[in-house]
Amino acid sequence: MKSFRPPLLTVLCVMGFIGCFLKQILLIGASPEWGTAYPLYISLSTIYSAICLGGLMVMRRWAVWAFGAYLVIHQVVFLQMGRWDLGALLLAGAIFLTSLFYYRRMK
Repeated sequence: MKSFRPPLLTVLCVMGFIGCFLKQILLIGASPEWGTAYPLYISLSTIYSAICLGGLMVMRRWAVWAFGAYLVIHQVVFLQMGRWDLGALLLAGAIFLTSLFYYRRMK
């Protein structure tokens, strides 16, 4: 039996993909005071989160835990930089909690 993707998870993942695109646009206006590693970190974390979102779109269990690790590490890095954002936590947290809710339906 093929497991279907819940509509809520689909909507949240699409919003996450849009967020990945917007993060890359925001790099254009990145301030030099944030350091030279900031653009590299954002680019690599965007690629990682896009892979995790792709895994969630095809309902893979590994993607739940990989995205959870991304969520924690990303928030810690932004806290250390003094750029913590509640909006990023809310969307990523909603994606993680929703994927945990549907964890048993995943392969």
